Amino acid sequence: MKMLRKTGMLFGAVCLMLLGIASYRSTAKAWTGRTQSEAMDWVRSQVGKSIDDDNAYGVQCVDLIRAYYRYLGVMPVLGNGADYTNNALPTGWKRIQGATPKPGDILVYTGGMGGYGHVGIYESDYVTYHQNFNNVKMVQKIAYVKYNGFNNYNPYWGVIRPDFSGSSDQDVPNPPHNQEDDVIWQEPGGWVQQGGRWYYKDANGAYVTGWLNDKGNWYYLNSSGEMLTGWQQIGGHWYHLDSDGAMVTGWKQSGISWYYLTDSGKMATNWQQVGDDWYFFHEDGAMRTDWKQIGNSWYYLNSDGKMAVHWKQLGGNWYYFGSSGAMSTGWKQVGDSWYFFHDGGEMSTGWKQAGDVWYYLTEGGSMAVGWQQIGGKWYYFSEGGSMATGWKQAGDKWYFFDNGGVMTTGWKQAGDVWYYLTEGGSMAVGWQQIGGRWYYFSNEGVMTTGWKQLGESWYYLDSNGVMVTGEYLINGAKYTFNEAGVWIP
Repeated sequence: MKMLRKTGMLFGAVCLMLLGIASYRSTAKAWTGRTQSEAMDWVRSQVGKSIDDDNAYGVQCVDLIRAYYRYLGVMPVLGNGADYTNNALPTGWKRIQGATPKPGDILVYTGGMGGYGHVGIYESDYVTYHQNFNNVKMVQKIAYVKYNGFNNYNPYWGVIRPDFSGSSDQDVPNPPHNQEDDVIWQEPGGWVQQGGRWYYKDANGAYVTGWLNDKGNWYYLNSSGEMLTGWQQIGGHWYHLDSDGAMVTGWKQSGISWYYLTDSGKMATNWQQVGDDWYFFHEDGAMRTDWKQIGNSWYYLNSDGKMAVHWKQLGGNWYYFGSSGAMSTGWKQVGDSWYFFHDGGEMSTGWKQAGDVWYYLTEGGSMAVGWQQIGGKWYYFSEGGSMATGWKQAGDKWYFFDNGGVMTTGWKQAGDVWYYLTEGGSMAVGWQQIGGRWYYFSNEGVMTTGWKQLGESWYYLDSNGVMVTGEYLINGAKYTFNEAGVWIP
């Protein structure tokens, strides 16, 4: 917009646009099938109810107004309380700054915590209806403070006045387009301001309607030619037009919510990719954060709205979302390792039983394979992660694991046969010195007793498997063995 001049003073276009806040309309047709009396009956019937019309951010003051719009048969609008000073109006409705309210009017306040404003519904000077008033999460009838006396929400801005059925309200007549007395600045084939509103004339002097591209910016002019601002529903899609009327693209914060307008200006809903990241937007366009279930899958949206992918720690637990963003449950391979995730998505650690098979998940969550020391004891897990029990060959050695999977050391009897498991757990074969005595174990690990020939030498192992030395009586005959246990004939 250009700077405007009248009677020697400069006015900014933005300031001038604020002069004509009230919405004009012709008389005649009402744009709701409800009468003023029916509307007030409905409002009274909501007292004590908690209304969360948009299912977002809990019970807010605007949810009462959104539900009121629906009851009156029009589409709710977006934004917080203060946004009702400039958001889209249903056809035939009026916005009047500083007005003396009438029953059924929507009261607009621009104060309150964080500057989000507040909205309520007027019945009389000392009877008004509010939701989330002083943080009470339900609709209340307030009958002890005048409508413009709420110190915590003031300043009182004005009203939005529905076009009730049977209404003959004539407060603000609609000036015709040819009323030139209010023209502050105009050039042929360009922007013109009338009655505080902006219009655009083509080269023939006709008012342009619909979309207009001017100097690289897009504007929208309604059927009367008036340039629109704020949130507007056009052709089934929502757009945001800034205070100068230019269509917004990209990120937009409105109140406490974030919205995304695509390159075509359309408000994003559902999943939307922005750059390399994915976001989810409610039906009303507000960006979603936290957990989101879609079908049977769960997703997590970070505080900045970005969909979580791969590993994410939440509340002390680890989750895995993969490249698609869907939360993993059950067994999941990530890289070269396997992990197990509970039904709630939390990564499992420690022991895990599946049927008759036991698995172990390390502190980092990966499934244990091969040797694993747990609580000072040794276990062995197959390549598939199953815990070994009984005899198990690992490499070129044999080991024995008890029913709890713990590697055994020391003597092991199986029937009438004895085995010995070394300190490292491997089954002893050949000569083995145990407790200062020598024993001999076959290639199968069986402890030898009686005569044993090794090469050209003979040895004798007593009934306990101990190699004898010196003179030893065998079956009543005396034999002599040297210090190495070799029989001396």
